[in-house]
Amino acid sequence: MDVPKNPFDTGWYELGPRPGEMGSAVIAGHVDSPTGDAGVFADLDNLTIGDIIIVENEGMSLSFRVREIRIYPAGADATEIFTSIDDKAHLNLITCNGTWDTNTNQYTDRLVIFTDKE
Repeated sequence: MDVPKNPFDTGWYELGPRPGEMGSAVIAGHVDSPTGDAGVFADLDNLTIGDIIIVENEGMSLSFRVREIRIYPAGADATEIFTSIDDKAHLNLITCNGTWDTNTNQYTDRLVIFTDKE
C-alpha cells in the first residue's frame, strides 16, 4: 500500500473492500508533512476505544466504532490489518507514530485504529 503524496489526503487500499463493504477496508494518511505541518491524520492518536468515526464518500456517510488501537514497529508484519474473517465490515486507519528516524527517513512505528461498522 502506497501512502498519499499530499500529507492532507488519504489513500484507500484499493485491492481490499471499500469502506462499508464486508471485510477490512484500509485507509492510510500522514501524521505530518515534511515541513512539520499537521497531516490529515495528525489527531488519530487522540481516538479512544468506543469513539465513532464518520466516513463520507459520494454523498454517503458511514459510521464506524473504534474497537482496538495498536502500534506496530515500522518493519513489522502487519498483514492482519488488511484481512478479516468474521463476515462484517471494518475500517482500519493507519498513520505514522513514534519518533522520526533520520537514518531510515521514516517514523519508528505505525499507529493502526481498528473499527467496526455501526
